[in-house]
Amino acid sequence: MPKNLKKSCIKKNGFLIYKVQLSPEINLKQLWGQLDSSEWRKYKEFSLDDTKNFRKEVEIIFFKKEGKIDDEEVQKEYELLGLESVDPYALIALNLKNPSFCYDYPNGTHWKNNDQQSWSRLAFNVWGTGQKGVFCTNNKNPWDHPGIRWFGGILKNV
Repeated sequence: MPKNLKKSCIKKNGFLIYKVQLSPEINLKQLWGQLDSSEWRKYKEFSLDDTKNFRKEVEIIFFKKEGKIDDEEVQKEYELLGLESVDPYALIALNLKNPSFCYDYPNGTHWKNNDQQSWSRLAFNVWGTGQKGVFCTNNKNPWDHPGIRWFGGILKNV
Protein backbone atom coordinates (compact mmCIF):
# COMPACT_ATOMS: atom_id res chain seq x y z
CA MET A 1 0.00 0.00 0.00
CA PRO A 2 1.44 3.45 -0.88
CA LYS A 3 2.85 5.23 2.18
CA ASN A 4 0.58 8.27 1.88
CA LEU A 5 -2.53 6.05 2.06
CA LYS A 6 -1.74 4.28 5.32
CA LYS A 7 -3.57 6.81 7.51
CA SER A 8 -6.65 7.27 5.33
CA CYS A 9 -7.13 3.84 3.73
CA ILE A 10 -8.30 0.73 5.53
CA LYS A 11 -7.93 -2.75 4.05
CA LYS A 12 -10.63 -5.04 5.43
CA ASN A 13 -11.99 -8.41 4.27
CA GLY A 14 -10.76 -7.93 0.70
CA PHE A 15 -12.08 -4.36 0.44
CA LEU A 16 -10.32 -1.02 0.48
CA ILE A 17 -12.13 1.73 2.35
CA TYR A 18 -10.88 5.22 1.63
CA LYS A 19 -12.13 8.56 2.97
CA VAL A 20 -11.78 11.42 0.51
CA GLN A 21 -11.99 15.09 1.42
CA LEU A 22 -13.89 17.04 -1.24
CA SER A 23 -14.03 20.73 -2.09
CA PRO A 24 -17.54 22.07 -2.74
CA GLU A 25 -16.05 25.15 -4.46
CA ILE A 26 -14.68 23.16 -7.40
CA ASN A 27 -16.98 21.69 -10.05
CA LEU A 28 -16.36 18.49 -11.97
CA LYS A 29 -14.99 20.19 -15.11
CA GLN A 30 -12.47 22.12 -13.01
CA LEU A 31 -11.40 18.97 -11.18
CA TRP A 32 -11.02 17.10 -14.50
CA GLY A 33 -8.95 20.03 -15.76
CA GLN A 34 -6.51 19.59 -12.86
CA LEU A 35 -5.49 16.31 -14.47
CA ASP A 36 -4.05 18.36 -17.36
CA SER A 37 -1.45 19.92 -15.08
CA SER A 38 -0.45 16.60 -13.57
CA GLU A 39 1.36 13.57 -14.93
CA TRP A 40 -1.80 11.83 -16.13
CA ARG A 41 -2.30 10.91 -19.77
CA LYS A 42 -5.96 11.41 -20.67
CA TYR A 43 -7.59 9.03 -23.10
CA LYS A 44 -10.73 9.60 -25.16
CA GLU A 45 -12.21 12.40 -23.14
CA PHE A 46 -15.88 13.16 -23.51
CA SER A 47 -18.00 15.84 -21.98
CA LEU A 48 -18.48 15.79 -18.22
CA ASP A 49 -21.11 18.09 -16.80
CA ASP A 50 -20.11 20.92 -14.47
CA THR A 51 -22.09 19.66 -11.49
CA LYS A 52 -20.81 20.93 -8.18
CA ASN A 53 -20.11 18.60 -5.33
CA PHE A 54 -22.08 19.30 -2.16
CA ARG A 55 -20.30 16.82 0.13
CA LYS A 56 -17.24 17.57 2.20
CA GLU A 57 -16.21 13.95 2.58
CA VAL A 58 -17.08 10.61 1.01
CA GLU A 59 -16.11 7.09 2.00
CA ILE A 60 -15.26 5.05 -1.08
CA ILE A 61 -15.40 1.27 -0.76
CA PHE A 62 -13.36 -0.54 -3.39
CA PHE A 63 -13.94 -4.15 -4.38
CA LYS A 64 -11.77 -6.03 -6.83
CA LYS A 65 -12.61 -8.04 -9.90
CA GLU A 66 -10.10 -9.82 -12.11
CA GLY A 67 -9.92 -10.16 -15.87
CA LYS A 68 -12.59 -9.18 -18.37
CA ILE A 69 -15.94 -8.10 -16.97
CA ASP A 70 -18.76 -6.17 -18.61
CA ASP A 71 -20.69 -3.28 -17.08
CA GLU A 72 -23.80 -5.35 -16.35
CA GLU A 73 -21.69 -7.80 -14.32
CA VAL A 74 -20.03 -4.93 -12.49
CA GLN A 75 -23.43 -3.44 -11.68
CA LYS A 76 -24.66 -6.77 -10.29
CA GLU A 77 -21.62 -6.84 -8.00
CA TYR A 78 -22.36 -3.31 -6.75
CA GLU A 79 -25.94 -4.37 -5.98
CA LEU A 80 -24.89 -7.59 -4.20
CA LEU A 81 -22.61 -5.53 -1.97
CA GLY A 82 -25.23 -2.85 -1.22
CA LEU A 83 -23.20 -0.24 -3.07
CA GLU A 84 -23.79 2.27 -5.83
CA SER A 85 -20.96 3.36 -8.08
CA VAL A 86 -18.95 6.28 -6.78
CA ASP A 87 -19.31 9.52 -8.73
CA PRO A 88 -16.50 10.70 -11.03
CA TYR A 89 -15.89 13.76 -8.82
CA ALA A 90 -14.84 11.70 -5.80
CA LEU A 91 -12.74 9.25 -7.85
CA ILE A 92 -10.82 12.05 -9.58
CA ALA A 93 -10.25 13.77 -6.22
CA LEU A 94 -8.83 10.57 -4.71
CA ASN A 95 -6.44 9.93 -7.60
CA LEU A 96 -5.28 13.55 -7.72
CA LYS A 97 -4.58 13.57 -3.99
CA ASN A 98 -2.83 10.19 -4.13
CA PRO A 99 -1.16 9.89 -7.54
CA SER A 100 0.48 6.55 -6.70
CA PHE A 101 -2.83 4.87 -5.79
CA CYS A 102 -3.41 3.54 -9.34
CA TYR A 103 -0.04 1.74 -9.38
CA ASP A 104 -1.20 -0.71 -6.74
CA TYR A 105 -4.94 -0.32 -7.23
CA PRO A 106 -6.03 0.36 -10.83
CA ASN A 107 -9.47 1.79 -10.14
CA GLY A 108 -12.64 2.86 -11.82
CA THR A 109 -16.33 3.58 -11.71
CA HIS A 110 -19.19 3.57 -14.18
CA TRP A 111 -22.65 5.09 -14.59
CA LYS A 112 -25.64 4.74 -16.90
CA ASN A 113 -25.94 7.40 -19.56
CA ASN A 114 -29.08 9.48 -20.00
CA ASP A 115 -30.41 6.97 -22.54
CA GLN A 116 -30.37 4.31 -19.76
CA GLN A 117 -28.99 1.85 -22.33
CA SER A 118 -25.27 2.53 -22.44
CA TRP A 119 -22.57 3.01 -19.82
CA SER A 120 -19.83 5.57 -19.27
CA ARG A 121 -16.64 4.83 -17.41
CA LEU A 122 -13.88 6.60 -15.56
CA ALA A 123 -10.76 4.54 -14.89
CA PHE A 124 -7.29 5.23 -13.55
CA ASN A 125 -4.47 2.82 -14.31
CA VAL A 126 -0.89 2.50 -15.54
CA TRP A 127 0.23 1.86 -19.11
CA GLY A 128 2.82 -0.85 -19.84
CA THR A 129 5.35 1.99 -20.18
CA GLY A 130 4.74 3.04 -16.56
CA GLN A 131 2.83 6.20 -17.51
CA LYS A 132 -0.39 6.80 -15.62
CA GLY A 133 -3.55 6.98 -17.69
CA VAL A 134 -7.08 8.19 -17.04
CA PHE A 135 -9.87 6.97 -19.28
CA CYS A 136 -13.21 8.69 -19.50
CA THR A 137 -15.17 6.84 -22.14
CA ASN A 138 -18.43 5.49 -23.42
CA ASN A 139 -17.38 1.92 -24.05
CA LYS A 140 -19.38 -1.18 -24.90
CA ASN A 141 -16.40 -3.52 -24.58
CA PRO A 142 -15.67 -5.35 -21.32
CA TRP A 143 -13.35 -3.89 -18.72
CA ASP A 144 -10.16 -5.66 -19.71
CA HIS A 145 -7.27 -4.21 -17.76
CA PRO A 146 -4.82 -7.07 -17.26
CA GLY A 147 -4.96 -8.33 -13.71
CA ILE A 148 -7.07 -6.77 -11.04
CA ARG A 149 -9.44 -3.82 -11.30
CA TRP A 150 -10.75 -2.08 -8.17
CA PHE A 151 -14.25 -0.64 -8.53
CA GLY A 152 -15.22 2.26 -6.27
CA GLY A 153 -18.60 2.47 -4.66
CA ILE A 154 -20.45 4.16 -1.83
CA LEU A 155 -23.07 2.70 0.46
CA LYS A 156 -26.57 3.13 -0.98
CA ASN A 157 -28.62 5.98 0.49
CA VAL A 158 -25.57 7.80 1.85
